[in-house]
Amino acid sequence: MKSERELEEFRALSLILQHRVLMTGLEAIDAVLVSCQSSRTAHRETATLLLPALQSFTHTLPAHFAAEARSLAALLRAGADRNLGRALQQLDDEHPNLLARFQASIDRLTDFAGGAGETPWPAAFERVMSELMTTMGAFRRHEAEEDALFAG
Repeated sequence: MKSERELEEFRALSLILQHRVLMTGLEAIDAVLVSCQSSRTAHRETATLLLPALQSFTHTLPAHFAAEARSLAALLRAGADRNLGRALQQLDDEHPNLLARFQASIDRLTDFAGGAGETPWPAAFERVMSELMTTMGAFRRHEAEEDALFAG
């Protein structure tokens, strides 16, 4: 998990730079996944190796989402284009679900790392990994849409 100082430094970044830091966090998660897959790492060890990167990434999300909500509120107060405001509000409304999905992945991987979890082990683990990959894809799409709105 990130320290309070690291989290404060993250909060001080512009939204675009926060997006870049978050994408780097996803790349770190991807790197662990690729490494574990190529070395055929056991499920429990994969979960143990994934957790620090996933927890660090997820720990920054509330600060990022709060910054985006403040930015949206400021844009709306300033009389931003209604279509832009509506599009940003729709993206802002996705934040709780994205955070919950990443947290659910952490919870499930924690169970696997600790030896708990449902059976059959391989099928359950593959389901958790599939859900994590789907969530990561949804987050990438979400951030790309925000970037496109701000660039436009």
